[in-house]
Amino acid sequence: MEGQSVERSLRLQVAVEGVYAYCVRTLRAHESAEKISVELYRGSGRLRVCVTHCGPGGEFDAMLADGRIEEIRRTSFEALGLVIAGEMVESLTFDAHFDLGLGENRKRFQLEIAV
Repeated sequence: MEGQSVERSLRLQVAVEGVYAYCVRTLRAHESAEKISVELYRGSGRLRVCVTHCGPGGEFDAMLADGRIEEIRRTSFEALGLVIAGEMVESLTFDAHFDLGLGENRKRFQLEIAV
């Protein structure tokens, strides 16, 4: 990331990889071929990364939606990736909603850090 330390950039990279791996595992478990999108937004001194897919939900989605990331048991690589992601960034949130424009359910993970 431009203007950031190497350590801070690597922390964000590890966090995004953890969330992405969780999404891939969820989609593969349901034999879904949905795409995963990763978008970056920068403004107001913050960097936000959104990881989104339209496939089925994962086993830890409800805990993430309720902000209970500390309750996720580290029983798999993906679970550990989510826990590490939560520790690497200032905020990790999840929401699921129906997108009227696309006509499909969307699952969105947001990671935020100050820049």
